[in-house]
Amino acid sequence: MLDASICGCRIDTVAHDLRVGDHISMVFKIRVFNIDKEIELTAMIRSRYESESGFSLGAQFLEMKDSHRIALSSFLEKHR
Repeated sequence: MLDASICGCRIDTVAHDLRVGDHISMVFKIRVFNIDKEIELTAMIRSRYESESGFSLGAQFLEMKDSHRIALSSFLEKHR
């Protein structure tokens, strides 16, 4: 993951089969106030560009548990 907001993120991948409009499941770990939290969510690919190492994808977060949204918001605020 290259950058993130509470609404989405940009990721680099070598996967060539992902297209704009595809739904993907994402899982990633963050650390907030010395607490490790695994974030699980569903996202939609909104943009796709070829890069030197594969593809750069813009993903919009669609479904996320409230507790994960609160943890991600805290993480993003701490790392502004």
